[in-house]
Amino acid sequence: MTIDRWDPFRDAMTFRDTFNRLFDENLLRPGSEWIASFRDRPAMDVYETDGEVHVEAHLPGIKREEMEVTISGNMLTIKGERKAHEELKDEHYLRREVHYGMFTRRIELPESADLEHVSASFSNGVLAITFPKQAVPQPKRIELEPEEVTV
Repeated sequence: MTIDRWDPFRDAMTFRDTFNRLFDENLLRPGSEWIASFRDRPAMDVYETDGEVHVEAHLPGIKREEMEVTISGNMLTIKGERKAHEELKDEHYLRREVHYGMFTRRIELPESADLEHVSASFSNGVLAITFPKQAVPQPKRIELEPEEVTV
């Protein structure tokens, strides 16, 4: 029987190597589906101020009539289609980085967003949606009645 010397950093190095391999091989490889899922969706900024919730979706090259914005429950959905230029065939491209086709972005809005009084504008490829904030009901404590004792 051989005795192995215990090295507390051996397992940590193995974990680090595994983690690095995960990122190197799967996530950041060109053509990776994980990267493609982000490339195909428009970039969004969602932020709030004291009185409003703001959503900004960057949609360069999209026309107003090529998108649809809906709210269901507290989910905001932006759908659209970026159409390709028909003049060029694929073999004429030296590099093609712009994604064409259908896209969908869904985000969950905070409870404080007043979904009934929304305003939206679309200018210079930026869709701006503003929700005023409403008061969020606070949790209410329910007092329990004392237990009756029967004799």
